[in-house]
Amino acid sequence: MNSPWPRIRLAVAGGGTGGHLFPALAVVRELRRRCPPCTVLFINAGRPLERRVLRREGYPSRTIWTAGIKGRRRGQQLAAAARIPVAIVQSAAALRTFRAQLVLAVGGYAAGPAAVAAWLLGIPVVLHEQNLLPGVTN
Repeated sequence: MNSPWPRIRLAVAGGGTGGHLFPALAVVRELRRRCPPCTVLFINAGRPLERRVLRREGYPSRTIWTAGIKGRRRGQQLAAAARIPVAIVQSAAALRTFRAQLVLAVGGYAAGPAAVAAWLLGIPVVLHEQNLLPGVTN
């Protein structure tokens, strides 16, 4: 059956917790149901939950060097902030290699750097906020 949707190369950025990861998976499952030839790459912080769930679901992922800033001590905040430029470069490399056409940012540590990288590369970004109040990254 031919899909009426164009073949999309979607990068999903973020995760870290189930509150970000599982809504992202729901969106990806629906996309894949409607557009089986579409391809997906997850860009995340490589936390154990992300690695385990994405491996089980069969989705490829790229880990970027990122950490949370909110709720940390001053030294930890500075160390996390210093990672942001590296995470943006890593995200840009992953997006270029994958040839992403669209980025879905779902919140979490990896969403910000990947969304900035997409913006710098001219790739459209869609924000998905699953909470009543937007998180820090979104």
